[in-house]
Amino acid sequence: MDDEIVSDTESLSMNQDIFNLLKSQLEEKDLQLKDKDLQIHELHKLVENSQILLKEKPQDIKLLEQHTQDLDDKIMNIKGRNIPQQKRSWHSLELILSSIYLIVCLLLCLAILKG
Repeated sequence: MDDEIVSDTESLSMNQDIFNLLKSQLEEKDLQLKDKDLQIHELHKLVENSQILLKEKPQDIKLLEQHTQDLDDKIMNIKGRNIPQQKRSWHSLELILSSIYLIVCLLLCLAILKG
């Protein structure tokens, strides 16, 4: 009888440890998701700024080059923040960000050619 109580107590303690570990991991993932949401929002602002620059047909190529460099730096910064364990879960986000980058670069090239 005492052995069963000890076994139940150990099992309960182990379950509590597992629960706490999983809870901690979920909280960490929530923070990571909030960070990614903020990064996506920042990139969205950069894309909007790129569209505004294209509409205004900038005469200063250096301004356009600087904006492209800022966008590239921002994307590289976001890619650099990902740790190896997250690579699989964020792979689709990286593809989206890369696609946005390519679209912006193409739009900028078109603006230069038209200008």
